[in-house]
Amino acid sequence: MIKILQKLKSIYIYNNLNSFETLKTNELEKQMEIFETRTKNDEKYIENLTKQLDQQNSNVNTLNKLLENQQILGLENNKKIKKEKKEDSTNEDILEKDDKPSEEIESGPEDREVETPKKGVWSRLFGS
Repeated sequence: MIKILQKLKSIYIYNNLNSFETLKTNELEKQMEIFETRTKNDEKYIENLTKQLDQQNSNVNTLNKLLENQQILGLENNKKIKKEKKEDSTNEDILEKDDKPSEEIESGPEDREVETPKKGVWSRLFGS
């Protein structure tokens, strides 16, 4: 009988050990599944962040191109304004040069009529 009890005890211990190992194995498998799920979620999260970063880089590049184009247009406008001012001042100089000879011609001594100064009332009365 002792042998049977010892045998039962060893079977019970073996079964307990086996069930303990099974529980441990199940627990470890669950933990592995959890880690795998987390890893997949992290990979998706990283992928989404990478896409967002790529989109932001694209936006920055587009904004840089727009800013560069705006600066180029501003420089071209400044050049045109300076050119127009220069042309205007050149045209004004030409007009001034053209006006001066005509004034001289108009105010030449041979073209002037001799105007006698008009006598005032007192000079007419008193004869000065």
